Amino acid sequence: MVRSRLVLVFVVLLVACAPRVESPLPPLEDLNVLLICIDTLGAGHVGALAPEDEPGLDTTPNLDALARGGVLFTRAQAPAPWTQPSVGSLFTGLTPSHHGAIHLMDSLSDEHTTLAEWMKARGKRTGGVISHFLIDRELGYAQGFDRYDETPIAGHRGVSSREVTDRAIAQLEAMAGDSFFLFVHYFDPHNVYVHHQDFSRSDWYDGPARHWDPRINELRRRRHDMSPDDVRYFRDVYREEVAFTDHHVGRLLDAVERAGLHDDTLVIVVADHGESFMEQGWIGHTRYLYDTFVHVPMIMSLPSHLPPDTVRAPVSLVDVPVTLLDLGGEDVGSGFDGDSLVPLLAGAPESEWQRRPLFAEVSFLVDGDERDPQVIEKEAFLTAVTREDWKLIHDLAAGSWELYDRSDDPYERDDLYDPEHRMVRELRPLLQEWEEGKTATWGREFVDLDALSPEQLERLRSLGYVD
Repeated sequence: MVRSRLVLVFVVLLVACAPRVESPLPPLEDLNVLLICIDTLGAGHVGALAPEDEPGLDTTPNLDALARGGVLFTRAQAPAPWTQPSVGSLFTGLTPSHHGAIHLMDSLSDEHTTLAEWMKARGKRTGGVISHFLIDRELGYAQGFDRYDETPIAGHRGVSSREVTDRAIAQLEAMAGDSFFLFVHYFDPHNVYVHHQDFSRSDWYDGPARHWDPRINELRRRRHDMSPDDVRYFRDVYREEVAFTDHHVGRLLDAVERAGLHDDTLVIVVADHGESFMEQGWIGHTRYLYDTFVHVPMIMSLPSHLPPDTVRAPVSLVDVPVTLLDLGGEDVGSGFDGDSLVPLLAGAPESEWQRRPLFAEVSFLVDGDERDPQVIEKEAFLTAVTREDWKLIHDLAAGSWELYDRSDDPYERDDLYDPEHRMVRELRPLLQEWEEGKTATWGREFVDLDALSPEQLERLRSLGYVD
């Protein structure tokens, strides 16, 4: 344990004590910030980040163009595999166990200062457009926003990207004469996967899955009977959703240019988590910490100041608010779980970052009979640490561990865990130390679904979070 603390302290000091580099970006007061979060968009479904076995993936032409002209982070990670905790981290710079929104319907505490509050304190107008009730005003996610538009929330069968973009453009135009921060959240890639004929990728399939109940709980019940073509069909319909969303993101980016804001608006695109299609025997998200669940896109673009670049250093959503605060002159030396990415944007050697550990967690509880296998299989109490190509996962409920070498095994199917493995001896103490003081609040007794309204429960059921 002592050795692991020394290793962690060394890494923190290495980043914190590196020579201060001059930011390539203007000070925050001279910048607008457009932060786009696309729900359920795994990195492997983005053209610019396509896996080696899918060259030429064309799902995201607008994001790909943004990446070509901006800074693409190829190893970005979400701190959790579902929306509430991940967006909480994006708003606070804290990992989920530190900001506290880790269970279904948890509120984001007003004890934490959010990114919107920081922006507002620096004189910016703050706007938000969202499309998921799990990050709505009632749950505390509107803190610091002058306007937080929840109108596009349309539920699991709704199609909302057009309205999200329309309302985001309206806010953009209303704030164009002032310095602003605008957060825009797209939901459509989330299950239920809706077919979009104009972006069709599933016309090749004529099997029985077209007629199945598409709700995620029903797909999970059928998943072990699915043929490879059935799985590919659902993946391709999901990719239609991705392509449809990308089209409407493109409309928003075009509006930035039309408004003459292109040269002084920092555009940041991220996702809150990914989506799995049976790579490890699961469909959807929430349940695991494999890369299909937590490897996400991250793009930062301001062509007038940021030259195109590809950054392969490990980064996390918790780094985004810290980076923006650094641009605003905030002391980011302590109080956050993220690091400022300004040195990487300025071209600092990535070698100084490669051994940086990243942590992820999930404490996902569901309501229902604890003896029901379909209830229990959705529950997850996991932590993970990644360093370079290695990932160590700890299942706290089962008391088990997994180790993966992602350089040889990108889909994390070959568990190499052995207590004597050199990477286990390096990463296990590091992860155990990180868990201290965090996982004590994980357990069934910490969720009170009986206190929720019928409407809230129905929303959760519709998205597969509860039975």
